[in-house]
Amino acid sequence: MSLTTTAKDAKSASARPILFLDYSRSEAWEADLHSLAEANFRTHYCRDLGEARHILAQHDIAVGVLKIVGQPAPEQLSEIELLSDLPTSMRFVAVVDSDTAQCPALANLAKIGTVYDFHTIPVPSGNLIFSLGQLFGVTGLVSSAAIDEPVLDEPYMVGTSPAISSVYRAIRKFSEVDVPVLITGESGTGKELVARAIHERSAYKDGPFVAINCAGLPETLIHAELFGHEKGAFTGAHRRNIGRLESAMGGTCFLDEIGDLPLDLQGNLLRFLQEGTIVRVGGSQEIGVRARVIAATNVDLVQARKKHRFRDDLYYRLNVLKIHLPPLRERGDDIELVAKFFLFKFSKELKIPIKGFREGALKSMRRHDWAGNIRELISAVRRAVVIAESQWISAADLGFVEASRVVEGKLPTLSQARIELEAKLVREALDRAGRSVQLAATELGISRVHLYRLMQKHMIGAYQPVEDVDFIQSTG
Repeated sequence: MSLTTTAKDAKSASARPILFLDYSRSEAWEADLHSLAEANFRTHYCRDLGEARHILAQHDIAVGVLKIVGQPAPEQLSEIELLSDLPTSMRFVAVVDSDTAQCPALANLAKIGTVYDFHTIPVPSGNLIFSLGQLFGVTGLVSSAAIDEPVLDEPYMVGTSPAISSVYRAIRKFSEVDVPVLITGESGTGKELVARAIHERSAYKDGPFVAINCAGLPETLIHAELFGHEKGAFTGAHRRNIGRLESAMGGTCFLDEIGDLPLDLQGNLLRFLQEGTIVRVGGSQEIGVRARVIAATNVDLVQARKKHRFRDDLYYRLNVLKIHLPPLRERGDDIELVAKFFLFKFSKELKIPIKGFREGALKSMRRHDWAGNIRELISAVRRAVVIAESQWISAADLGFVEASRVVEGKLPTLSQARIELEAKLVREALDRAGRSVQLAATELGISRVHLYRLMQKHMIGAYQPVEDVDFIQSTG
């Protein structure tokens, strides 16, 4: 038995194709297919390996659901063991009961990567759809009209390490409740992407997602940018302007780099969080704004509070639910997984045939500290795809001057040395300043705007918009 289902109102070109291999002998399969169709999946349903192979021979499918309920029959167990013989790109999200979860054949499939994720029955449909979205991100097959994950031009959260898996679980839980979320982590780890993932799974998903870089706004205009202004409020205010907070009405307001918000404006923001109202610059009327608030920072807010650079009351108001994003260097094998994901993505987009990384490149990536995290890795891989002179990426292609120097016995050029030193000084200044852009700029003897340009140049700063980062589509 095999069939294909798609939501009636979904365009066939936009529905994402999946294989549903059902060994459950359950009558619930119609409900399963309905929920997947409603999530814009084109589901190719089958009940044995022969049908699965027939479907895969006719359709370009790399993501599947494997459902097993009850102890598999001997012939089914043999088929499950043979799933690893399907095309190497084919990967499954397994839906099993508590008994089947202990099946050695399934454990082996998970070990070799054929099974990407597990869910134990009963499974909320949102959780299964979330896992399928992650898997589409990893395989690089997200359609341009995907409703649950970003399209190919946008960031991905990619990874399977315990550290990033805990982030996925937090996204699922926190998206269901309407309370503030504080996202912490170094620059480039994917804070904005996590905020978008929460927004897209929340009750506010049909409203706007307004990202505000609190550190990137001009100091003289930041109040008017956030809260808006009335006509004539100041020189040059020739008309009323709706602020960024007000423009988030009915959606999500993402306050990025909240740790860099000037102290005198933190009180105004606190009132917005407490009362849900704002007052435009030059106005007197309180305006109600209903929007979910998610904040993010790479600054240690506990230390900022001790140094009286961040208000205690604002901290407690924002820090209701917290997600910490691990730096890339602490994510183990995710480094290679993310690098290969974007290598495939850029090779396909740029139409440059690249087969993979040389062993020296992989070793260099594992040793590198990735101060710019995912954002830095993406920049390195994109550049490598463009400049590589062979179909295999080397350490030198990735910009690891030290590695290429050892291999080739050459000194870096003067230009390379200047770039390395400039990036090193920017990183050190930010670290010494506790990630405060203003303090780092002062120590370097440059303006904050100049420092932001250097941070953008070296892919190590918190500037907007976020580059192609992240699963999952694993950057902010």
